[in-house]
Amino acid sequence: MNALTSIRYEDMKSAEQLRSEVALYERAMDRTARLLETMVKLDFEKRMLALNEAQLDLMEHAVKMILDGLDLSPMQRARVPEVVPRAFEVLEGGKSA
Repeated sequence: MNALTSIRYEDMKSAEQLRSEVALYERAMDRTARLLETMVKLDFEKRMLALNEAQLDLMEHAVKMILDGLDLSPMQRARVPEVVPRAFEVLEGGKSA
């Protein structure tokens, strides 16, 4: 759309016509609006949040099972609150290990 110099043109009979690119753009915008409306109606954001929370619960459970299975010494277990969050920060692209 940005490359167009005009949104209209004259056909061979000198009748003014709307460029097909404009019609395609309008159609794409309408479909995007309908998609957003559907997402709102389905409460998409709330569902994604619930899914993310469920994944975090599973990950937390898995980490606890792993740590329990390692039979850590009291000194090692005391470092868990320091080491585990740091590992997740690295995974998220935060600080380095």
